[in-house]
Amino acid sequence: MSPAEFLKSPWFFVLFGLLWLGVGAVLARASGWRALAERFRSARPVDGARFRFVTGWIGASTWPVQYRGALFITISGEGFLLSIFFPFRLGSPSLFIPWTEVESVTEEEAWFVNRAVVRLRGLPTTIMIAGRAGQRMAEVYALSSRGRSRAAELAEAARRRPGDHSSPR
Repeated sequence: MSPAEFLKSPWFFVLFGLLWLGVGAVLARASGWRALAERFRSARPVDGARFRFVTGWIGASTWPVQYRGALFITISGEGFLLSIFFPFRLGSPSLFIPWTEVESVTEEEAWFVNRAVVRLRGLPTTIMIAGRAGQRMAEVYALSSRGRSRAAELAEAARRRPGDHSSPR
């Protein structure tokens, strides 16, 4: 069978689908997403600021897996919901990570990209979120970590529109 014939055959689609699923499962394991799911798996909806098609990195700080434009994030006063765009979701269920499980959120710039670096309590996995979603994550975490943990204040900070940098009332 020639390469041109193979690309037209049903076997190509079967092989492509299996390869797609296999790579997705390997990336879920390599990034640490599966380990995070053991502790933070969530199917519940979260009310808060929603960010779609966000770029982020998840994994050990040396070689994290990059999810370019494939993450969905909802930030609330209680924590943040992290999920992946449907075609890449195999082995990577939605996660809800409460602020109480976050050790730190710092902002850094690397290769001209501003991002928030989230370190979790007792886990080696680091989550890095780029752009406005990362900035909002750092803002809401800063409010919760300064002891200003009133639910209404955090919820207001999480709901503010992206780009609105006014302080919550």
